Amino acid sequence: MFPNLFTIGPFTLHSYGLLVAIGFITGITITTKLGKYEGISSEKIMDMGFIIVLSAILGSRLLYVIINSRYFIQNPLE
Repeated sequence: MFPNLFTIGPFTLHSYGLLVAIGFITGITITTKLGKYEGISSEKIMDMGFIIVLSAILGSRLLYVIINSRYFIQNPLE
């Protein structure tokens, strides 16, 4: 697998990022269709998807800071 699919100026499309996005979109699409059978509105599913993405971004950044705590203690403004 190629780590970088292509680069245009400062923008680089990484293959893992593309695959994660495709997986998330596929999961939301399937969940929305299954939610119709269970009586769950698509708005609730989309709201939950937004909360999941936001939590994943904040959680991954927090874990990064915890793992590299020595660096961030020495450079608090970074």
